[in-house]
Amino acid sequence: MNITPEDVRNHLAAHPGKVATLREIIRHFGVLERDRPAFRRMVKDLARQGFLIRGRSGRFAAPESLDLVEGILQAHPDGYAFLIPEETGDEEEGDRTGRDVFVPPTGRAGALHGDRVVVRARSGFRGKREGEVIRILERGAEEIVGRIEGSGGRRWFVPLDRRFGEAMAIERGAAGKGARKGMAAVLRISRYPSGRTPARGRIVRVLGFPDDPEVEVGMICAEFGIRMEFPKEVLQEAVSHSEPEAKDFGGREDLRDLLTFTIDGDTAWDFDDAVSLEVSQSGACRLGVHIADVSHYVTDGSALDEEARHRGTSVYFPGRAIPMLPPALSQNVCSLVPGKDRLTLTVFLDYDGDGLLTGVRFAETVIQSRARLTYAGVFSLLKGDLKGTFPDRPPAPDVTPPESYPEVPCLEEALERMARLAGQLRERRFSEGGLDFDIPEAEILVDDEGRVTEVRPAPRSVSHRIIEDFMLAANRAVAEGLTGPNLTEEEQPGMFRVHEPPDPDKLKEAALLLRNLRYRIPGLPSGTTEALRLALEGSRGEAEETLVNMVLLRAMKLARYDSANLGHFGLGFTHYTHFTSPIRRYPDLLVHRLLRAYGLTGRRKTGRRRLQSLEDRMQALAEDASQRERAAVNAERAMVDYKRVQFMRDRIGEVFEGKVSGIVQTGFFVTLDEHFVDGFVRLADLDDDYYVFNEESYELIGRRTKRAVRLGDKVTVRVDRADLDGRRIDFSCVDPPGTAPPGSRRTSRKPGRKTVPKAGGARTPKAERQKRAPRKRPRQPRRPGRRSGRR
Repeated sequence: MNITPEDVRNHLAAHPGKVATLREIIRHFGVLERDRPAFRRMVKDLARQGFLIRGRSGRFAAPESLDLVEGILQAHPDGYAFLIPEETGDEEEGDRTGRDVFVPPTGRAGALHGDRVVVRARSGFRGKREGEVIRILERGAEEIVGRIEGSGGRRWFVPLDRRFGEAMAIERGAAGKGARKGMAAVLRISRYPSGRTPARGRIVRVLGFPDDPEVEVGMICAEFGIRMEFPKEVLQEAVSHSEPEAKDFGGREDLRDLLTFTIDGDTAWDFDDAVSLEVSQSGACRLGVHIADVSHYVTDGSALDEEARHRGTSVYFPGRAIPMLPPALSQNVCSLVPGKDRLTLTVFLDYDGDGLLTGVRFAETVIQSRARLTYAGVFSLLKGDLKGTFPDRPPAPDVTPPESYPEVPCLEEALERMARLAGQLRERRFSEGGLDFDIPEAEILVDDEGRVTEVRPAPRSVSHRIIEDFMLAANRAVAEGLTGPNLTEEEQPGMFRVHEPPDPDKLKEAALLLRNLRYRIPGLPSGTTEALRLALEGSRGEAEETLVNMVLLRAMKLARYDSANLGHFGLGFTHYTHFTSPIRRYPDLLVHRLLRAYGLTGRRKTGRRRLQSLEDRMQALAEDASQRERAAVNAERAMVDYKRVQFMRDRIGEVFEGKVSGIVQTGFFVTLDEHFVDGFVRLADLDDDYYVFNEESYELIGRRTKRAVRLGDKVTVRVDRADLDGRRIDFSCVDPPGTAPPGSRRTSRKPGRKTVPKAGGARTPKAERQKRAPRKRPRQPRRPGRRSGRR
């Protein structure tokens, strides 16, 4: 039989809407009797893999001939969903530019959030595509994290992620040992939903009550597939590695006499990068970026390596870390703790007096860090003019340097020179097309028991920028070295950090929104870095600064790992990789192996056959690392949201001042002044007027009072609800929100005046509602013989 799967696909895709039974396909190709069993299996395998669609009637079709779209279903707690086509590459947010397909609640056909499905699409409201699920190709979730409700024989399961639905049934006798009402647990689905029948499963792990900080971590890790415990053989291999000795220094440059130190946050768990700076009399300088040589201990194919590949990255929660490597390595042997000899890979970057790069060299080294500096301590040691090199947000806390700092000779001079060099590098990067998205992140402070004590914007000062710019420079130099002229065509390695140009459709939407905010940026839809930079700089210091940053950031594609060098749009670099954090990122460990394998550090250790094996696996490793990174980022965000809600749960009923930070059709977001916490005010809860969202001016307008709610408006809100399951906070306004129009009097509702609720908005006075209601047409007599009812 010489018929290939591609022949079958091409036959069915030749004509739009073409469907055929298996017998008709066999007849078309003239398949002989002896070949028919194998041919039937081939066609059914094509349908099983999603290359063909098999309808309920048994007919087969090519997806493209029926306007069928395959992708990931992204559900909403309200029941509807969007199909995110797989070619968009963004399953988390969706593109919302017309390629995604709206699926109503009645069209999901039992598909759950995260499932890979096929949807039959059609043109819907205002030309946007909508459709229904006709086939579920692959289930996205087998286990779901949630809460046990009920007692005795009447128990059910409430998913933590409401996109999976409001409740699932628990099989009789499968609630789990020690399970009690209100406990968090993991449910393994045994039967997926069908029609009105909900999903059913059995409890496979009881986590405990959600208020326990340890249970919180377990819930988030289980939800995003993050492994908490290390296998026994991995721990044994980790403890087998001892402190580096003189025998390990052979062939390495000895830099232990060089002034080298680390700069990290106050709560850092591991230290994988240190810096040094040597300055000549001419003003030229040599920056040394020294990175822990994890590849010396974690060898390719070892138990440590397999576990690190599976984890992909470390995950950092408030007061807790889930490391990629066991603590014996991540916090001891590999960590660049002060006063200890450590093996490193170093990038030497030579700069002239103007900050122009003049030379690069890689080396295997041994260093001894002189001090463990913090961002706050470094900020306190810098002179006033250097502190103003970059704007701080907010002023760095705890600016008193630890007592150990002054004991290091020439430390302050080295830090001042580093601050000046970082400023030069930063200015040059922006002049070459780099972008600076400045979106405040929350810093959660917890006590010894894991309870939240404060939520504040994470500080960012010149001390943060020093390390940021030095690490960017080192990563860029390594990427350029991996694609340098000293490598032959057969020796092209690949593990790059890539960020492709933004989608034009997303930029058009962003430009429309910014225009409504009175930002008219020429060239923004074309995606030029100059236009994006102007938009970011134009909003700096304005009330809508964070929103403008978020809008443009969402228009960007996600940065990811790839075996091909595709450049980094956001940084303005044609070459970029991740090299500086091998303790907590697996791609960095791979880059270290490539540097050594290709002899860029001066010593070649990898054989040709083993190197070829590494190259063949690189794309699969890059895709896997991108997926694990996405899971880790989502888990960290989920934990921050969880802690914010937990923090505000003890403040329900309290009144706070805040500012409007976001506006949507159903309400607006408020960021509190006292705490860095966001909450939502629903328009349905506003009873002083009926507010309508004006897309042209991006504000909410009261129909009766003409009050306007705009970004940056000051409001007084009360905390009404803190939902841990939904990880959201609801506010209500104490006073009417917004600004009254000039010359108008403040209006208020008259006592006893009746109102009627209206879905999706505030209560509307009955008289006004009747005034707006359309006049009813007189009933027309039925024509003789005409069928009644809907067509």
